[in-house]
Amino acid sequence: MHLKVYGINKMIPIAGELIELALGFDPYADVHVTIEKNQLINISADGFELEINTDGNVRLKTAKGKKLHIDNLPKIMHLLAKTQWCDPMDELPEKGEWCVVIISDIDSKKTVTITTAWYNYEDGYFQCDNNDYVTGWISADKAEL
Repeated sequence: MHLKVYGINKMIPIAGELIELALGFDPYADVHVTIEKNQLINISADGFELEINTDGNVRLKTAKGKKLHIDNLPKIMHLLAKTQWCDPMDELPEKGEWCVVIISDIDSKKTVTITTAWYNYEDGYFQCDNNDYVTGWISADKAEL
């Protein structure tokens, strides 16, 4: 799965974890978060700044602007992707919206597959090939398989 658009607001709760992964150590400092025009999140701590935009571009630099290499970029991208899923128990898509869904086994709650489905608003369920338990969804406008 590839995310085309990242929701900036979903990154706020994990800001400290993101900058710690980017730096490779815990900065032991207050983490400050600013959002610019809902397009860019800037996470700063201890003289370092981590910028992430809605396209998923990630940059780490010093407060003076020197760009730094991020060794843990795959871990950061994995964590970012995990934050983007919506819980169908908390939030539902629009009527008839196409979604990418996580299908899980109803007993073990382990992921079985990730597929596309549309949300049947009248009946209150996702229509997909597999009738197991949908544990997460992302609008198909934001992700592709």
